[in-house]
Amino acid sequence: MQYQFSTLPKTNEELMKLPEFGYDSPFRVAALLLLALCAWPQDRDECYSMIDTLKGPQKMSPMDRQFIRDRMMSKGDYLAKAYFEGAAPENNYQPDVPLTINVEENTYTYTDPGYARVLVKTKGADSPRHITLRSKGDEWFVWEFSGILSDIRKPKAEDPWA
Repeated sequence: MQYQFSTLPKTNEELMKLPEFGYDSPFRVAALLLLALCAWPQDRDECYSMIDTLKGPQKMSPMDRQFIRDRMMSKGDYLAKAYFEGAAPENNYQPDVPLTINVEENTYTYTDPGYARVLVKTKGADSPRHITLRSKGDEWFVWEFSGILSDIRKPKAEDPWA
């Protein structure tokens, strides 16, 4: 599934006002998670608030927040943007406009009842990364997303070997 966005939300309120906002699809919620992570460099608290909104009834623990902080500390300016179309190490992970995220499924996406494991690709890694979502009724919420916070190739501007 492909999702296009005209802007990156800076606050939880802006995220929820996006026309693309909704919990009806695990693919949509995964794309919204990547938008939320883009807010981290400017305002960590708003980023966490957006993620909590997407997590639904189970909010992040202090350990979850620490995990995100540890992973984003030196690469927060580009890690989430690396999953957008057009973003690559060679262009310092500057995505194309409109902002486009492709969220894919495979044979393992729905193997566990009540869960969906979707994939997002980045040119910063050799294999797609996964986001796991959990359903509650007809809605989907972020369950686990540590894979997208794994290390990726450095942007050209930060790579002394480039």
